Amino acid sequence: MGTSIDVVFSRPENCDRTCISQRLNSSLAECAVQLRVIQEHAWYSFDCEPWEVVSIPANPGEPEYLFDDGPYGFDMHIYDCVACLGHAERFARVHDETSPVATSLQQAITKIVEVLVGPEQFACVASGMGDSDKALDLAYYQRAALSDVVLELRASLGEPATKWSELNGDGYKWALIG
Repeated sequence: MGTSIDVVFSRPENCDRTCISQRLNSSLAECAVQLRVIQEHAWYSFDCEPWEVVSIPANPGEPEYLFDDGPYGFDMHIYDCVACLGHAERFARVHDETSPVATSLQQAITKIVEVLVGPEQFACVASGMGDSDKALDLAYYQRAALSDVVLELRASLGEPATKWSELNGDGYKWALIG
């Protein structure tokens, strides 16, 4: 279930917002085929403009972070230690074998993460129904590392799937890929 998709991974090291924007835009070219499929089946409106990550200044009780409402239904929040790639598509559509965008979303997500941080582990979880809230709050407010975010997801949602295909059915609520 869930109303959208959150993909959480370690923040790119030694990479400012300009560098992150460049890497994200590089990923668009590498995912062109998958992005066309996603675009053909999109039920939501989206922009195809390049990524342009901006800095969101700190406010009382709120730390600074980087953000972009990116193209093809994606968005990006980059905190001190982790990044969260979001997508407007419903969570089930990333793994349901009958979804016309499942394979393309899986491949695009994997490639975007790989272009940003290399072949690292990432968590994929439903967003919008509270499944990722505690874990992302931990990352944002307490500057938690990916390992702490994963511990919180395990505590909240149980053990993860380790492959996209394991998300089908009722056995798993989230995946830890890589």
